[in-house]
This record gives sequence, structure tokens and C-alpha cells, in this order.
Amino acid sequence: MRVRNEVLILGAVFSLAVFASYFLIGLGLFTALRAATAVSVVSVVLRWVLVGVLVGFAGMSVYDYTLIRAGRPTQILLQLPSSFKKRIHDSIRSRVRVAALVGSSLVLGFLVSLFEFACTGQVYLPLLGYLARMKQQPDALGLLALYNLCFILPLLVVFAASWLGVTSGRITTAFQAHMGKVKLGLAVVFVGLAVLTLAT
Repeated sequence: MRVRNEVLILGAVFSLAVFASYFLIGLGLFTALRAATAVSVVSVVLRWVLVGVLVGFAGMSVYDYTLIRAGRPTQILLQLPSSFKKRIHDSIRSRVRVAALVGSSLVLGFLVSLFEFACTGQVYLPLLGYLARMKQQPDALGLLALYNLCFILPLLVVFAASWLGVTSGRITTAFQAHMGKVKLGLAVVFVGLAVLTLAT
């Protein structure tokens, strides 16, 4: 039970580090984008660029779904490059000896957040572009915080499952079984953001 409790605590610390890292990154980009949208011409250009990017990502997500259905998940477009995956794995391995330290979990969460931003930014940046165009800044910041809470929710579920005794193999199998649905869900999110961007 002691080991399981340590996993839960370290998982919570790791998730907190990821949340803080992504929120601060998002806050910086949000501030820059909001300043840019104050210029009317820039705001119009940003709006149509954002719509184009969102439609493109929606199309790629649907294409990824067809690849997954065809049994070729390694060929999907929207994923981390192999070099970034290697860096993440190297970072985790280099800290495995001190995995029991809370400070190590904080550092690891920060490093993983930076590496994975290359992939998760595909959703994050368009969302920030939409939030930057909202009239009420407090509402936009609230939605930014809510997004990041939802972002770390899968992490919390994984660590909770580990605490309950679910093996990493079962967790990986479950994720792979639902990967296609995740891609379709992302396509819907991208289309929804594109519609909202055009409507505002």
C-alpha cells in the first residue's frame, strides 16, 4: 500500500507540474495573441488563418482515423516526431533512480510538457487563438484554466488506475483500442472551433 500511495502522490505532483507548465505557456501565448488582435487588420488575418488551420487539422484527424482503422496507427500525421519521443523517454529514464523524490516529478512534468507541446500545440494554439478574440478577458482566462484541467484529467485517471493495480500494459491496450475515437473526437473539436471562430 505504501508504494501505491507514493505512486498516487508522485502522480498528483507530476500532473500539477504539467498543468502549471501548460497554463503558463498558454498565458504567455494568449497575452501575445490578444495584443496582436487589438489591431483590426491583424485580427481579421488571424481569424481566417485560424479557420484554415482548424479545417486542416480536422481533415488530418479524419485521415488519421482511416489509417488507424486500416491497421496503420504508426503512420498517423498528428503525432510526436520520433526524435521528440526519444527525448521524453530519455528524460524519464535519467530520472527513474530518483523517481521517489517530489522535486524530480516536478522537473519531469515540466520537461515532458515542453517536449509534448510540439504535438499538443496542434489543439492548444488554435484554442488560444479563439480565446484571444473573446471580448471578456476574465472569461477567456477561466476557459484557459478549464482546458488545462481537462488536459491533465487523463493523467489523473492513469495514475488512479495504477494506484488501483491496473498494469501499464492494460492501460496502453485500452488507449490503443480507443485511439480512433479520439481522432474523430478531435476532428469534431477542430470543426467546432472553426465554426465558433467564424461566428465571433
